Amino acid sequence: MWKIGSASVRARLGAFVGAWLALTLGVALVAACGLLLAATSRADAGAQAEQLASALAMLAMIAVFASVFVVGSTFSYVVAQRWREFALLRLGGASTWQVRASVLMEAAVVGVAGSLTGCMIGVGGGQALAWAALRHGLVDERLVVRVSVAPLVLAVTLGVAVTLIGANAAARRASRVRPIEALRTASYEQPTMTGGRWIWAALLLFGAFATIHWTPVTEPEDGVSAAVLATFLLIGAGTALSPVLVPPLVWTLAAPTRLGGATGLLARRNTGGAVRRTASTAAPVLVTMALTVGVVGAATTGDVAQMQRLRQETGYEHVVLPNGVPGLTPAVVGALGGVPGARVTAPLPTTALVGDPDSGLLTDPLGAAGVDPDLREVLRLRPVAGTLDDLDDTQTVAVGQDAAEARGWRVGGHIEVGLEDGVVIRPRIVAIVADPASPADLLLPRDLVAALAPVPLAPAAYITLDVGAEPAGTLDALRQAAGASGRLQASDQWLADRERALDHRRQLGLLFLLGLPMLYTGIAVANTLIMATRHRAREFALTRLVGATRARVIGMVAVEALLTVGVGAVLAACVVTVTLMAVSRAVGTAPVVPWAVAGAVVAGCLALALAATVVPTHLLLRRERPIQLVVGRE
Repeated sequence: MWKIGSASVRARLGAFVGAWLALTLGVALVAACGLLLAATSRADAGAQAEQLASALAMLAMIAVFASVFVVGSTFSYVVAQRWREFALLRLGGASTWQVRASVLMEAAVVGVAGSLTGCMIGVGGGQALAWAALRHGLVDERLVVRVSVAPLVLAVTLGVAVTLIGANAAARRASRVRPIEALRTASYEQPTMTGGRWIWAALLLFGAFATIHWTPVTEPEDGVSAAVLATFLLIGAGTALSPVLVPPLVWTLAAPTRLGGATGLLARRNTGGAVRRTASTAAPVLVTMALTVGVVGAATTGDVAQMQRLRQETGYEHVVLPNGVPGLTPAVVGALGGVPGARVTAPLPTTALVGDPDSGLLTDPLGAAGVDPDLREVLRLRPVAGTLDDLDDTQTVAVGQDAAEARGWRVGGHIEVGLEDGVVIRPRIVAIVADPASPADLLLPRDLVAALAPVPLAPAAYITLDVGAEPAGTLDALRQAAGASGRLQASDQWLADRERALDHRRQLGLLFLLGLPMLYTGIAVANTLIMATRHRAREFALTRLVGATRARVIGMVAVEALLTVGVGAVLAACVVTVTLMAVSRAVGTAPVVPWAVAGAVVAGCLALALAATVVPTHLLLRRERPIQLVVGRE
């Protein structure tokens, strides 16, 4: 069986190129993420190491999911093309097990080749990811990425397993071919909704709606996680239901082609009749659009909800920001605080290490800030437990609600905190704060943080005006106190600028996160359409012989490509609608649809589909005469 599988791969090398490339990229990404995660566990990567690890885990998960779909769609279409070949094998005495094993052996050959190649690329990819993380501030110091055996072995094993999983359904379908199928002239298996497909679709739909209904979404990260999981499940359900969904969608989308004469009629019949081919091509489009638009939309919706809540609960009216300097010096902060009629607070950010929930060692980084007594009044912080009035010396601390719930902290308890220069304190928790306006998860006395910092620079000073203060004169005095090193800005304008910057950074990060899976699915779309075009050479020749011109045949395949991408786009729109509505309901704001991202993805898929069909068809019809294609091919 191994020899048969190897020979089949060599004979159909072009058909498996797409699966091999996608698997290579997927394994390379998993290996690079594994090596980088191993590097972060060996060294203190800073306060943002946990976020980096979460992003890498999500990136690897998306890569694995996309690879399964690419491999599955490729083998599904290859098996459909070879339906009569398998029937001839069965007619010649091959058992169902032998037919299934031959397909799995082909998958094993592709899986081993792609995994080994991807593993070698992943070593350099880990170095590139570490450099990118350092350059964009995701880690505080340079990570040393070493070649480790465990991540590479895991990546290879995962790559082979992904290939076998993706090809298993196609192999099982091939083993069910009957010997009598060898006498049929049709080349494609006519897919129907089996009982297994209905069961899988029902389970996936139930899982998706259970995830949407029972997953609490209060932060953008929660929204992204819930959207990714629900999107995965809905994509699987849409693929399982493709034999039912594709024909009516093609009929609906093909309404304008009814005015196109014979070209539109042929395109409509070919797309709606070849359900397997249409579904295999539409599935990567579904994955690309649903993941990209859904995840970006969920993250943006969560950001908007967070900023709306911050606007509603913001107590300060103005903010002073550094003007061409790293931060506001104590002298500037003191001058601002001395302005009559203004109340000023300027938290000092720092990094603190707390005890890990499992080991108890001071290895768990949390954002911390040194605050003054005016913080509560200026930012209008309302603790859910305790009071900030007791935050008065080095033996007290206020903590964020999320951090407290994750570690079981309670008001009145003591925690161990490691600060700069190796200083370790054991303060008492006096308050638990849940406000989004809180500057950090740990609020410490400002004098303590200022004493430990080499140069205590504040990133911003928040200001509220006292009742009865004369606004114009007070603001002029604040501008004079800030001098050339600070600029006074209204809080509304500052929040708007912050919202735009946050949205831009998040969209760039998510597009980077989804960039490689988009590349995988692009490979799958191109590979499936190129295979289909080559396989339909005899069909094109017969169409030419009955009177169709070369331009009409090319127009027919172009319309088919548009219809196929349209099917994937409609299914993706349904998935995105469900996930965004769920996130919107959870965070209490209207869903934000990234129309620019959606338009770019649709345009890219359309351009790729047209290039992968029109160009091969044009070359095929120009290189050989129709009669040669009919005689030379079955």
